Amino acid sequence: LDCLFGYWGRIILMDLQDPGAVLVANFGNAALEFFARITVVQRDKFYLGLTYRSFERRNSYWSTNAKGMMRFRCSMIISHLFSEYLMIAAAAAFYWWSGIAKDLSSHLYNCMVQVVSELITDVVTLYWEIFRHKLPVIPAWFDRQQHWGPIFGLFVVGFNLFAISQAGEYFCAMRKP
Repeated sequence: LDCLFGYWGRIILMDLQDPGAVLVANFGNAALEFFARITVVQRDKFYLGLTYRSFERRNSYWSTNAKGMMRFRCSMIISHLFSEYLMIAAAAAFYWWSGIAKDLSSHLYNCMVQVVSELITDVVTLYWEIFRHKLPVIPAWFDRQQHWGPIFGLFVVGFNLFAISQAGEYFCAMRKP
């Protein structure tokens, strides 16, 4: 679900033409993403407390399953790193090859701002997670399946090809002569 909304969010960001709007939208998005990524534990504990309707039961569950949840969180951090850049690339390719982009220079500027703002967010967030929260993100990467990255990349490329193939009927000049 995160990838789907993230992908369409990137498509919306690709539509921005004004350089100031591109900067404000992307760095505003980066600030919101940073806040969302560093408060995962607090949100999870809050929702778990609501689910159990008892903070005592929540704390018991949390302490019993802490190691597995930490591994899962590290895995999600890695997945998020991959997915954001693949979504930027997929949205940029879709936007350019479907003929929606107005000109190459503003399209490249928009792509670069998205990559730079995401890179800044990732560096700051990784620093926060690895050094402040002491999460074993690097060992979690090596515990993944060997071919996870290329398979995930092929999935995104396949989705992008499907999206481009379906976009022709929506953006065809002959549709409304």
